[in-house]
Amino acid sequence: MEKKKILIIGGDNGGGSAGDQIMCEAACDFFVKNGYSVYTDAQSIDWKSPVKGVTTILQLRKDFYKTKFQRVLKSILKIYRIITFPLFCRIKRPLPLLLHGNEFRICFQNSNVILFAGCGGLTDKYPLNVLMWWSITKAAVKCSKPVYISGVGIGPIHSIFCRILIRKIVNNANFVTVRDTEESLMWVKRLSIKNNYDWVPDDACFYKGMDTYSVEPNPNGRLIGINIMKTIFPTSSSIEFFCKELLQITDSMDKFCLIPVTHEDYGVLISMLPYIGLERCVVIPCLSPSAIKNVISQLDFMVSARYHGCVFGVSQEIPTIALYAEEYWENKNTGVLKMFGCQNVVFSVRDIENGKFRSRMKELLNNLEDLKKSISRYKAALENKSQFVYKKILRDV
Repeated sequence: MEKKKILIIGGDNGGGSAGDQIMCEAACDFFVKNGYSVYTDAQSIDWKSPVKGVTTILQLRKDFYKTKFQRVLKSILKIYRIITFPLFCRIKRPLPLLLHGNEFRICFQNSNVILFAGCGGLTDKYPLNVLMWWSITKAAVKCSKPVYISGVGIGPIHSIFCRILIRKIVNNANFVTVRDTEESLMWVKRLSIKNNYDWVPDDACFYKGMDTYSVEPNPNGRLIGINIMKTIFPTSSSIEFFCKELLQITDSMDKFCLIPVTHEDYGVLISMLPYIGLERCVVIPCLSPSAIKNVISQLDFMVSARYHGCVFGVSQEIPTIALYAEEYWENKNTGVLKMFGCQNVVFSVRDIENGKFRSRMKELLNNLEDLKKSISRYKAALENKSQFVYKKILRDV
């Protein structure tokens, strides 16, 4: 009997996002173990799925260039490739202007089912991503291929153009799950006319991956994870102020574990060293998503500006605080932390200046064991919904 084939659309595979990569990896691992032939896409020519037996192809929305002229030309071809994909999705012969879209099209044609897993959010913050989702789902409907969406974040959506496309994506899918019971669930209820949705915990919550990375314990104090990004602390003075707050909040024997959830975070984390002191810091290099998750499992406490820093923390029963500077990150971080019973732990960067962040973090650090027990109770209930869409595909397809 011929193996069923699945095309798993990822997001930042090879592009640096630990969350998107580990979500896609979780889906690939599940379907390989259940006897499927698996294709997945990537943003990088060199990136290959760490799951053995997965065929990696280049993403529809990605191109590479060396000169400004190539950048302009390939940007035009990228938009052309995405918009026209539904028109050419049945054609067997290679088409000259589609470039690597031809390989993507062949894998699409060979697949029995399409799954979006670890693709970032459906929001007007990333309109090109929304356009790519629309193109692939429209092509799938044209070719009578079932489409499933697992653990997506939806919103905020202010653009009418993106709202129209996201509505079509949601209603062209056989089933959609969203990754929080707040913003995303509200949006899918507004957009769906088919009642084809549910909520699940993020796919990265309960998948450990293949890599580990040991951090030396701090026998005399706590190990506190820090993940920040440049958009939250854009100046050296803002970084210095944040570091002084951390020193005021914590004990002198505590150490800070500086964790890049994506490679983009590494530079801003290194800039904290002069203000905190090298002797109190453990600097984590850029690692694979599963190794980053393993690092976070060894902490006593986590402070993260990124959504998947929060996911990796609470899903492993590590008390976690989130920071944000804009609505998009506020909604994402609030969504996952509330699902794990962590209330009032998402702070604007302005809360660092007005003292709210300091008082709440001190309070949490003094109640770590109670917090872990509370998170554990929520985690046990959420685990029952893990792999929801994957199992649904096995039943339906």
